[in-house]
Amino acid sequence: MGGEPAPTQSAVGSFIAQADRGGTAQVTVFGADEAYDVAGIENPYQGLDSYTAATRALYAGREEQVREALNWLTAVGPQQTLLFVTGASGSGKSSFVQAGLVPALEAYHAAAGWQVHPPVIRRPGPQPVISLGRALEALGSPTRPSSEWAATLREPDDLTDILESLSADGRLRIMVFDQFEEVFSQSQSDEATRTACALLAGLEGFDRLRTHVLVTLRADFLPAVFADEVLYARARHGIELRAMKPAELKRAIEHPVEVRNAQLSLAVPRRVEPELVDRLVADVGADPTLLPLLQVTLTSLWEQAPHRLVMSRYHTLTDSLRQKADAVIERDPRGRPRSEIDQAAVMGIFLDLVNVSLDDDARRDVRQTRAKSALLLSHPERAPLLDELVDARLLSTWTDMRTDEPLERVDIIHETLLVNWPTLAEAISERRESLQRRARFKLALQDWLDHAQAEDYLLVGVRLAEARHLASELDVEARNVDAQEFIDRSNAREEMERQRQIEQLQALASAEHRRAEDQVRATRRVRRLAGVLAGALLGVLVTAVVALTQRNEAISQQNIAVAQQKIALSRELALRAVSQLSTDPVGSVLLAIQAAETSPTEQASAALRQALLAAPHVQFEMGGPTDPIGEAVFSTDGGQVLTIGKDGTARLRNASSGTELSD
Repeated sequence: MGGEPAPTQSAVGSFIAQADRGGTAQVTVFGADEAYDVAGIENPYQGLDSYTAATRALYAGREEQVREALNWLTAVGPQQTLLFVTGASGSGKSSFVQAGLVPALEAYHAAAGWQVHPPVIRRPGPQPVISLGRALEALGSPTRPSSEWAATLREPDDLTDILESLSADGRLRIMVFDQFEEVFSQSQSDEATRTACALLAGLEGFDRLRTHVLVTLRADFLPAVFADEVLYARARHGIELRAMKPAELKRAIEHPVEVRNAQLSLAVPRRVEPELVDRLVADVGADPTLLPLLQVTLTSLWEQAPHRLVMSRYHTLTDSLRQKADAVIERDPRGRPRSEIDQAAVMGIFLDLVNVSLDDDARRDVRQTRAKSALLLSHPERAPLLDELVDARLLSTWTDMRTDEPLERVDIIHETLLVNWPTLAEAISERRESLQRRARFKLALQDWLDHAQAEDYLLVGVRLAEARHLASELDVEARNVDAQEFIDRSNAREEMERQRQIEQLQALASAEHRRAEDQVRATRRVRRLAGVLAGALLGVLVTAVVALTQRNEAISQQNIAVAQQKIALSRELALRAVSQLSTDPVGSVLLAIQAAETSPTEQASAALRQALLAAPHVQFEMGGPTDPIGEAVFSTDGGQVLTIGKDGTARLRNASSGTELSD
């Protein structure tokens, strides 16, 4: 009424009815395939990429939870600075924050007359505290070297104080700490992990800081936050991305196409075939981890010939991901088959970017961001392959400004590849044991560095052998300077310990040799003395009977002294034989034999019995205290043994078992 009717347009079946401004109805007839044909039109879906501020117009489906988060941050009364957005891997946390919540916050504060500083988005990476420092620089704090940030951000109040100082310019700020699970899976030290958690837990309210700090975290890493009770409480009471409702999934599928229609003013609006929409919604169901596969599927249907969004081209959610990734593995960008060497090199890149769990739970496997230079250090031939994987959107690269010198880092574009790409999942399964060796080495290296490279934390035994294996294979984890020093110092300590043991054994053998020589010399002295006494005796016999008596007494006393010396030596040797039964059973046998030969003391007999039983070649014991054996004779074939007891009893026995044989 009072104005010209706006153009209206609706698609029904295979035609469009459109009324022009004069009210004249126009009917454009087109084939159904034309509405589903998207050839030549830019793809609005993101594949494995996250939606960002640049693509926020295409983001849809979670409007209800965006409003919930916005209300939580802007409610009347004391407002919180920190908000955790948690959810399963693949639930869309990064997209929710960057394309949903951040634009909503900007619009809300702009409407209230506030000026908002451009949002800053960072990932923790291996140096979470320095990453926070770089984020503060992007928000307006003076630039500092990495070492200075590590010293500046140490106490819980430090982050609060800097954010408060930045608010003096009257602008509001938004800082996103994306993929906070990296604090626990990639941090270079436990201290940095604890400090990063404490800094966030210590944030004051929004009224003081004028800053929104938005943190995304995989829900399965919530237990890792538990060490900081304050931060854990905030994480639990943030926003959890639930499974999308059917209507929300439908909007997430259809809205990007509607945006393209509006942007291009297409005479024939494009759309997704209704049957395909229903099937995709049903297949995703209540599993938020499948959302990346939904995006990959729609991207594949859009970009691959014949570029039609129809049900007949769809099979399962994993098909498109598998086909795309396998195609990259098998063929180069020109479509030529890759050699087996190149295929292995491509898969090697992926495996170097995976950090597996030590509890064999594949669900806890995560991506491992690495410096591009580390991936190429021992494998420069990987460089063109790595670039091809980035171009194919299977890997992503970004420049890390947390270091004093910009560092290019590489990451698998999305964790869904780890479980939903069969080729990679199988490779991880096959290499899990070696990947776990890498993970154990990484933890051991971190412990050593955290404890000031103390000798007590060096590798020994099996762990050192594993580290040597990693080094021999030029494993990416064993190639940096710290890792090489860790292995070198562990090797050096092991060699020192080995030399010490050799010296101890040599000293022991030398001592035994000296004792044996001393015993031989003592025996010779006794014999010489006996000879001298015998000569003296002849002289005494010639001179007098009294002298004979004195000589006999002297000999008797000497014999007693020698016997007592032998008894003492025998007991000492027996004691030493028993003391080393567990460490050197063969040496124990030799010492016991020597003790028995020196003097047949009870201690020598007991020591010899124990040593023989402990020796590895002893099979059984014959005789005993009540049935002592005097002699034993083996048959010519060694199969039987005839024993004769000290009481004269003869018994025929099995030489292998000692069992007495019947007549």
